[in-house]
Amino acid sequence: MPNIALNYTVTMPRPTTHQFEVFLVIKGEVPPDFELRLPAWTPGSYLIREFSRHVGPVVAQIAGQPDTVCPKINKDTWSIHCPANTQEITVAYSVYAYELSVRTSYLDALRGYFNGANLFLYRPEWQQLPCTLSVVAPAEWDVACGLPQIGDPHQNTYYAENYDILVDSPVEIGPFRRISFEALGVPHDLVVTGHPEELDIDRLIPDLKKIIQTTAAIFDNTLPYPYYLFIVHLTEKNGGGLEHRNSSSIDIPRFQSHTPEGYRRLLGLFAHEYFHLWNVKRLRPQNLGPFDYQSEVYTPLLWALEGITDYYAPLIVARSEILPVEATLTAWADALAKLSALPARHSVSLEESSRDAWIKFYRPDSNSPNSTVSYYHKGALAGLFIDLEIRQATHNQKSLDTVMGHLWEQYRDQGYPTEAFEETIVEVGGESLRPILNRYIRGTDWFDESVLASIGLKLSRDQKPSETPSLGSTGILLRAKTEPPIIQSVLAGSPAEAAGLAPDDVLIAANGYRITQDNWPVFTTQLGPKMRLHAFHQGILTTVDLNVFEPEPDWWHFVAIDSPDIKAAKARFESWIGRSYPFDKA
Repeated sequence: MPNIALNYTVTMPRPTTHQFEVFLVIKGEVPPDFELRLPAWTPGSYLIREFSRHVGPVVAQIAGQPDTVCPKINKDTWSIHCPANTQEITVAYSVYAYELSVRTSYLDALRGYFNGANLFLYRPEWQQLPCTLSVVAPAEWDVACGLPQIGDPHQNTYYAENYDILVDSPVEIGPFRRISFEALGVPHDLVVTGHPEELDIDRLIPDLKKIIQTTAAIFDNTLPYPYYLFIVHLTEKNGGGLEHRNSSSIDIPRFQSHTPEGYRRLLGLFAHEYFHLWNVKRLRPQNLGPFDYQSEVYTPLLWALEGITDYYAPLIVARSEILPVEATLTAWADALAKLSALPARHSVSLEESSRDAWIKFYRPDSNSPNSTVSYYHKGALAGLFIDLEIRQATHNQKSLDTVMGHLWEQYRDQGYPTEAFEETIVEVGGESLRPILNRYIRGTDWFDESVLASIGLKLSRDQKPSETPSLGSTGILLRAKTEPPIIQSVLAGSPAEAAGLAPDDVLIAANGYRITQDNWPVFTTQLGPKMRLHAFHQGILTTVDLNVFEPEPDWWHFVAIDSPDIKAAKARFESWIGRSYPFDKA
């Protein structure tokens, strides 16, 4: 490795400008001419985001020399020149940070947060060099980061083994609330910003400990880190999470956890990002680290990285005995119903969805229901059925837990070949799993629901018990909260498509009655099976006749099977989910 020492210093002298000031000090055998780049994306979020658009002029500072502006030679690369035998150079620049999400950076008068991929210039040839990070915060602001601290703890200086680990360690700055606790003998911190009093910490911490312990049990009951940091942003409406090597960032709407369903989703998000400690951060395809930060990194395995993780999240919550097991079963039944309604499920495989993440998943449009499936959504359901198939094929002796354990033993922290994930499933479950994987992962077949009987369940499709008639099916998806209603999407093969309706059409009247967000669902039932519809298409008033299909079952739910094998099935259920069978059939 070159004899180079790297230190990044981040300051924020004027937070109201939303500008982080960054100084990269390079010491040692500094080459006379080299280039520095800024990543175009951040790991875990598969979209080219062009972070360099937020970088101000880059200036080179050398002792005894006038400051020089470094020329930008393309959208994300700067050319650095210094005299021969230079032993130290400082590269200084500012970064505008005012996008509040887990994958970007944010600074205002109240707090700051950054992902290193948004801020830190690097040279690919130096990517594996160790580096240090110093954070200079305003007075009275605290700093939280998953990296190990070095030197005076009040100086907020951290050590990273290489650039990949540096940018995989987000930093929270501000007057946040910090709660420290231990799990499995390892220290953890939870830092919360954005009115932390809206989060029930006394309830959350014991539940987080259960999630940590339950997740670790899937692997070897040890934690692969010396310290872990949960960063939680309570926001007005943003939601999402991003995994890191020994930390995670989680955004949730401020009052979400006040309802039982909101708290269930919050725990699922914590469990999802935490499971990524193993699946993605330490178990990954070979090309997902060290990273190419400038270009797309394609893999057909996002269904396994994100989808399998999304399967385990509610399973871990259920095994942790935090919430009733019925909540997890309901979530899976709802997910199956939503997938069934997507036209794209008939034509787009999980592998195709994984490869297309860079152009589709983070860029949904009006045609998305017809052109793609989520590798999170369908991948989680594939995980459910693959797990049950393994258990059935091995007489409940092995499971998807076994697969994850085998991968952990063989490939931790080194990357595995693309085929290794599926081959391990076949190795554990037997050759009967190979055609199942072909159908679910490379094909578009619906899941074989008969395997549910092995755990005493079947999937029932009914109409919700209600005094209100079920909604007729038109294939129209409306934008939220617009008056008059505006079409967001038209489903392929639907009555709306046959009638010539299109996204962005404005719905005016049905059979002479004004359409609103409130009455449109009722109209699909009471004015069918055919209605005369008036709408604006491209600003021109049009009239169409819209057929309305009979209502589809809107209540998918698991029920008990009626079988002489129910006693053994109940035992298999309890072995799978770690909870008592929730139905009363004997």
